[in-house]
Amino acid sequence: MLRTYVLTAMLTMSVAGLPALSHAQDYPAKPITIVVPMATGGGYDLIARYIAEPLARQLGQPVVIDNRPGAGSEIGIAYVKEAKPDGYTFLMGGSDGVTILPAVKANVRYKVPDDFEFVARISAFTPVVNVNANLPIKSVSDLVAYAKANPGRVRYGTSGVGSANHLSSALFGLTTGIKMVHVPYNGAGPSSIALASGEVDLSIVAPSTIRPYVDSGKVRPIAVIGTERNSLYPDAPTMTEAGIPGVTYVVFYGLMAPAGTPKPVIERISKEIKAIVDKPEVANWLTKTGFLPHYYMDSDEFRQAVVEEFALWTRTAKEADISVR
Repeated sequence: MLRTYVLTAMLTMSVAGLPALSHAQDYPAKPITIVVPMATGGGYDLIARYIAEPLARQLGQPVVIDNRPGAGSEIGIAYVKEAKPDGYTFLMGGSDGVTILPAVKANVRYKVPDDFEFVARISAFTPVVNVNANLPIKSVSDLVAYAKANPGRVRYGTSGVGSANHLSSALFGLTTGIKMVHVPYNGAGPSSIALASGEVDLSIVAPSTIRPYVDSGKVRPIAVIGTERNSLYPDAPTMTEAGIPGVTYVVFYGLMAPAGTPKPVIERISKEIKAIVDKPEVANWLTKTGFLPHYYMDSDEFRQAVVEEFALWTRTAKEADISVR
């Protein structure tokens, strides 16, 4: 009887595993969609469209980009959360909506990390600390000294309350002990224009966003926030090099999927992403565009990094009293 029970149990387990095995062998059998929770032209969209073509070639199926912007990327992310977890809908996730928005908004329509599978981190960028070129500030130490000598007079521009550069600036202020005035704008573009015109004094934004104003001489980059310097601004030290190691992070871009997506699918897509980002031409493109090459993470590493980053921004939002409805 024991032998019969063991054989029956083994048969049951084998049959139960057949659907997953069949799915993995047949996958993908139709086009795959990558949802971008931001408008066309931004970092999310650039990376999604760049990897879509080689990913389609490797998988043998079309990869469609579906832009679903709105509500600080909540609309697109919530859409993926509710999608069927069959391996045909993915999210181009990033710090803005995955770790920052839930840190400042109590009623966001998804839970991190529980509502998602983390496929692979593709790349990241190190935000740049910039000042108006007319200010007598050429380093982070100059900025801290200037802000302490002029408490409450340094104005920093952001793309809105609860945005990535708002939290970045708040973290900088909390770490250095300086008090600044927040001036929110409707996007990183308008805040960069305000910095170039002298309407605000400071802005922490993506390297590619601020570059036209740096090239024109109206804005001065004084540091990058990350573990390494940015190729677009090789003379700008990291915050650690500038003596402020407490302000170190990267803004990530990575592929995610609805919770419950089969593990073989996650592993397959993660492997394909690694094959793409390991190519020299892809690393060169990322570098020239202002992103960081060689920042791939597999599923487990990516999930852990998101959990740690979410904790950082939750703590920062609480200490700086930042929240949105």
